[in-house]
Amino acid sequence: MTKRFPLGVVPAVLLASLGLAACGGDAEERAEPSGVLSWDEVRGALLEDGSSVAGADVGPEDFAGFADERTADPASCQPLSTIIDLEPKPYRSARVQVDRRLGAWVHVQLLTYAGDEAREVFEMVDEAVDDCSAGYDEDRVIAARITGVERTDAPDLGDAVTSYRTTWTEAEADEPIELLEHMVLVRDGQQLLSFRAGDLSSDGEAEELLAAVVDAQWKRYEERP
Repeated sequence: MTKRFPLGVVPAVLLASLGLAACGGDAEERAEPSGVLSWDEVRGALLEDGSSVAGADVGPEDFAGFADERTADPASCQPLSTIIDLEPKPYRSARVQVDRRLGAWVHVQLLTYAGDEAREVFEMVDEAVDDCSAGYDEDRVIAARITGVERTDAPDLGDAVTSYRTTWTEAEADEPIELLEHMVLVRDGQQLLSFRAGDLSSDGEAEELLAAVVDAQWKRYEERP
């Protein structure tokens, strides 16, 4: 026989179970992995908007997606194109751009991960430097051909550092010009600091600015509360 309840009356057991489910859901939504940085900590640890480093201005990214919206072919080289969408994904991340107008630029990104996931992502990038040394294709603002990847001297920072540069050309250019991008990836516990530098020449300006930005950013990161 079906048991009926008066209109507007809900059994106490049902109410209790609904309440427990709701509380459990809220708790799961509020749960945050141990050790990850808060939004304020992530933003506060990055170079300050409006400041300058070695004559270059610090501010937001000029062209949204320029640094992150890149797809590598083969997919095994994706860690060299962008790390924001790799699995495991960061719990939070933010970036700033440091640039000299019409000159060299450096993108700086701070990513905070749960557990040991920063190490996993770091190892993906480090392995890809060797695995993709012969080059790969990359779809970014333009179609690019990366013709080579080579390791460079890495600064002594954090728990682990990998440093490398890529040589690339515009894939469909009639007279392709070889350009360089320089990358440094630092792992410090559950955080990654990612640096990508370049310019429209190969006169060493990007490398010089990158070194200054890495030094200034690491100092600010270490001095965070």
